[in-house]
Amino acid sequence: MQICDVHVHIFPEKILEKAIRFLEDHYQFQWECTGTESEFQASREESKIDKCVIFASATKPEQMQKVNDFIAGRVAADARSFIGFGTLHPDNPGWKAELDRFPQLKLQGVKLHPDFQRFDLDAPKAMKMYEELEMRDIPMLVHLGDRELTFSKPLRLARVAERFPKLRIIAAHMGGYLAWDEAREHLAGRPNVWFDTSSTLPFLREDKFVEMIYAYGVDRIMMGSDYPSKSQKRAIGEILKLDIPDADKEKICFRNACRFLGIRESR
Repeated sequence: MQICDVHVHIFPEKILEKAIRFLEDHYQFQWECTGTESEFQASREESKIDKCVIFASATKPEQMQKVNDFIAGRVAADARSFIGFGTLHPDNPGWKAELDRFPQLKLQGVKLHPDFQRFDLDAPKAMKMYEELEMRDIPMLVHLGDRELTFSKPLRLARVAERFPKLRIIAAHMGGYLAWDEAREHLAGRPNVWFDTSSTLPFLREDKFVEMIYAYGVDRIMMGSDYPSKSQKRAIGEILKLDIPDADKEKICFRNACRFLGIRESR
């Protein structure tokens, strides 16, 4: 079975430890992996992963170009394995010009993390970005859900999806980390919203997870590890052990990502 991991964080080595400590403190659990380059390469080889969607978020407006240059450099180093999603920040006045650089940087989508970027997902300033993404047919992957913050509530994404019906969206964490009931209420049945499985099991019961897969539609679910918060091997294993047909596991692990990202299956 081929594997595409659509949710992989990467960080420059010089800020790696600091970034992971911050994330562990925020989400209140210890991350399984270190995220170093050598570990990541070993992880992909051990898990037999064919493709990874890699990204990082510009938590400050002035970081936007630098983050995109970093992601582009990693893609250039291994274009066969990596699909790069860049970042935008609505408080950086140059975000539209930055989108102009995406073809040159070979970035194929946008990753947003409203909680850390400190903007409401459905804020007017953000809506301008989505309008441009829809016009350019650039997909976006959005972090959703939080214990306390409200920037990334699933209802906010529902408003975005309704206003921009041609915008292709991946709703991370099965539509909302720790907000799965709200996610199902507001996001199920929206034809332009897809979902990744990152940071859902074991926070959600397996039977409820399976129920959500079919409520959203198995053709719209993609495997995401959330590496380095979880090992890729374990994230894949969680999907493979589900009590669902093997054909649906193949869709989740690779074929749905092929359709969303325009990947040609090699076998």
